[in-house]
Amino acid sequence: MAGGVPGPGSSRDAAPISRSGRQLRRLRLERGVSLARLAELAFYSKGYLSKVENGEKALTWDLARACDEALGTGGTLELLVRPPRKAGRESRPGDQEECPYRGLAAFGPGDSCWFFGRDEATAGLVAQLTERLRHPGILMVTAPSGAGKSSLLQAGLLPALARGALPVSGCRDWPVVVCTPGEHPLENLPAEVARVTGTPRQRLVEALREGADAFATAVAAAAGAFRTAEAAAGAGTPADEADDDAGRKQLAALVLVVDQFEETFTLCRNEHERTAFVDTLLALSAARPQAGPPPALVVLGVRADFYDRCLAYPGLGAALQRGHVALGPMSEAQLREAVTGPAREAGLEIEPGLVEVLVRDAGVSPGSTAELGLARTGILPLLSHALMSTWQHRRNGVLTVAGYQLTGGIPGAVATTAERTYAALSPDRQATARRLLLHLVSLGEEHDTSRRAPRESLLGSGPEREAAQAVLEVFTQARLLTVDADHIELAHEVLLRAWPRLRQWLDEDRATLRARQLLTETASEWEREGRDESLLYRGARLNVTSGWLTDPHEKVLLTPTTRAFLTASTDRETSERRTEQRRLRRLRILAHSLAVLLVLALLAVAVAVQQSRAALEQRRIALSKELAARAETLLRDDPEQAMLTAFNAYRRAPTTQARSSLLSAYSAFSADQLGSHAGTVTDVAYSPDGRTLATAGLDRTVKLWSTATHQLTATLTGHTSGVRGLAFSPDGRILAAAGDDATVKLWDTTTHREAATLAGHARGVRSVAFSPDGRTLATAGSDRTARLWDVRSRRQAAVLSGHSGAVTHAAFSPDGSVLATAGADGTVRLWQARTHRPLATLTGHSGAVQAVAFSPDGSVLASADDTVHLWNTATHRQTGVFTARQARVAGLAFSPDSRHLAIACDDRAIRLWHTTTHRVDATLTGNSGVVHAVAFAPDGNSLAGAGGSHAPRLWELDPRQVTARICHLDSTRHWPQLSVGTPCA
Repeated sequence: MAGGVPGPGSSRDAAPISRSGRQLRRLRLERGVSLARLAELAFYSKGYLSKVENGEKALTWDLARACDEALGTGGTLELLVRPPRKAGRESRPGDQEECPYRGLAAFGPGDSCWFFGRDEATAGLVAQLTERLRHPGILMVTAPSGAGKSSLLQAGLLPALARGALPVSGCRDWPVVVCTPGEHPLENLPAEVARVTGTPRQRLVEALREGADAFATAVAAAAGAFRTAEAAAGAGTPADEADDDAGRKQLAALVLVVDQFEETFTLCRNEHERTAFVDTLLALSAARPQAGPPPALVVLGVRADFYDRCLAYPGLGAALQRGHVALGPMSEAQLREAVTGPAREAGLEIEPGLVEVLVRDAGVSPGSTAELGLARTGILPLLSHALMSTWQHRRNGVLTVAGYQLTGGIPGAVATTAERTYAALSPDRQATARRLLLHLVSLGEEHDTSRRAPRESLLGSGPEREAAQAVLEVFTQARLLTVDADHIELAHEVLLRAWPRLRQWLDEDRATLRARQLLTETASEWEREGRDESLLYRGARLNVTSGWLTDPHEKVLLTPTTRAFLTASTDRETSERRTEQRRLRRLRILAHSLAVLLVLALLAVAVAVQQSRAALEQRRIALSKELAARAETLLRDDPEQAMLTAFNAYRRAPTTQARSSLLSAYSAFSADQLGSHAGTVTDVAYSPDGRTLATAGLDRTVKLWSTATHQLTATLTGHTSGVRGLAFSPDGRILAAAGDDATVKLWDTTTHREAATLAGHARGVRSVAFSPDGRTLATAGSDRTARLWDVRSRRQAAVLSGHSGAVTHAAFSPDGSVLATAGADGTVRLWQARTHRPLATLTGHSGAVQAVAFSPDGSVLASADDTVHLWNTATHRQTGVFTARQARVAGLAFSPDSRHLAIACDDRAIRLWHTTTHRVDATLTGNSGVVHAVAFAPDGNSLAGAGGSHAPRLWELDPRQVTARICHLDSTRHWPQLSVGTPCA
């Protein structure tokens, strides 16, 4: 292998001193760290550090390691001063107290002295890289997770390059850039190149914006400038290593090692950036137009399970086809060397049998063939961690089987260490540990991977920072975390599989972790797109994540970009909500306004319609009244035409006038006038069953009529003078008749024979009335008395005196407890029917009271002279007055339902007065003389009247029945003037 180890006193001894001092100063200034601050962090004096930077003192390995940790350089200074070692490496006195095993962490450039078992793989990798000098292109190193890929690149390849392993003069001075893609590989790459070469970062960023080829040119220039500067400082290649090819001697390439290339697919979520990063790597590894190496030797370390993802990019697929390094598991011999080599280098002893136990637990059967004797895939981090834990349990510099067993062995060492470290924390710091560790994991669709997190975002601020620092320190000391100046990550992804508690946390919090991961990706894209508002969260996503801004534990884990993204999303949502509220408010106001306008319009329409209808109704009413009046004039001379006119009037509008004319005209037309008496008819009475109508006349007779056939059924004679009053007993078996001959005759309604004659009045009897129970008969006489008779014994029971004039009428209350008598003296007297004592005297009439009547419900008493007075039977107070213009009232009768009061007047009309509205509902005309008495049929549908004519008259009171009967009349017979049909057609 080209480039041996220079001996003491060679020209290379002084060169590293000058170069390392300048590199230390450059790295310190790039990070903005003063010399005094570096002295505090590295625990060296300021003066000593100044001499190292000026080349007066050598940069020792211990100082380089301390400065690397203080500045977070990833082992750059350590690589400059680490002496190259071959297979027969010199032992290092005094190193017994340093652990030669790295645990879960990968071997770094400064750990090459402990890196054993991969000499063949390192040589093969250098050979493949040499091939890329002749045939430029990307070199890919693929291996399963835990196979030692990162250690091979950093502790195997990089030290070999520092030793000048490539067959090119000056290659040991080529700048070496080691990086991982991270979430934004295009941002990390220029920064790392600038850090190593000293080229201004902005120049590289601008070149990258121009395109991949421009960036490759800029990197080539930076590498050349770097070598020129190193040569000018006296750190160039010695003359004995010069190459005969002068052209090749003047060219320099940058070595770019991209470890964990799978982060390009797991952490970088922007496909455009991912593609641009791959194109940039391809441009860097492409051949130059002139002879010489490409701008950069690009080596990619990628996990084997992402092999297919690489094939999706044509350039990477071509690189894989031209050859790549596939790092497999160690053989038994390599595994033994990986165990014993570091112990031997550190001056440790290994107890017999321990190596065999380790080989067995690693899945290798001792003594097996090369094909079968391979360690399990992914076993190396677990083995290294088990060895580190065994070293912690060493005894007097001896690694023992007992110490190994205390660790839990290879299967349980990682879990044991992690669990022990976690259990040592207090409960509140255990919660902090869970939060921090989960933030170091990137969830994938198929595999979960580790992710580097900015140190400051994990630590946060405020009271939680101290607890986070303490937790990170504990896990770092346990080699479970890897920490540099700016970032923190899991020591190895094997921790994700080997520690059950961490797996359980991932399963429990997977939904939240995915939401946080998606939030971070979206926030980054939002920032890249110039804070495009269309990418902001809203709705359910914002509801889930917005609470993280107010949760102190969650907020510290959010990057500034993520916090700004959530704040902008919340502000946008609030603004949209307010805008929506204002819009809805305006819509509500508009809707209310429209509703008001609609209501007003509807009201206007309704008013117009109502007015139109009212106008039509008024026209119909006016026409109805006009037709009713015309019917009244035709009633006497042309009953048929009068009825037709009244019928049309009622159909136009059922006014009071139309109803009155209809009922009157129909009564006149239908000849509802019974046979005549020889004199004036003075009274009428319906039998309780309504089948018989009794009429009394001045011709000294009482006639009985069938209400169904209007035929005379009997004539009762016996009075020697005119008959004035009639009354049926409640059972209908007796008819009482009062006569001017001062007697009352009782007739048997079945045999039509006289049953008895009651005599006692000194002058004519004007009225008779049966009590509701039928046991008492009251009579009113012109002798100023009212008398009560026992119906059974036919004897006088009492004489009621008090009126100063003739007693004109008598009536019992519906319950039979009160008897009302009307007198010509203008009073109405109320008597207790049982005790025969006066109860009250009702005054207010201006003339002789002609009639009294109780309403069927017993609440009202009506009395009449020229006017009708209504009295409350409980308080004996007047409640209403009805006056018939230019007419005197002669008779009263209540309808069975108490709603109407029929009033017989001397103007030949009967008025139906509504007792509630106090209005006349109908006026029945057509009588040929004064109407003296009226009576309702028991069903209330008919009314009988007795008047000055010699014939009583009947009226149908239900207009519906009347119109129905009219519609069924034969038009050809009754209305020959109608051409066809009936009035209802």
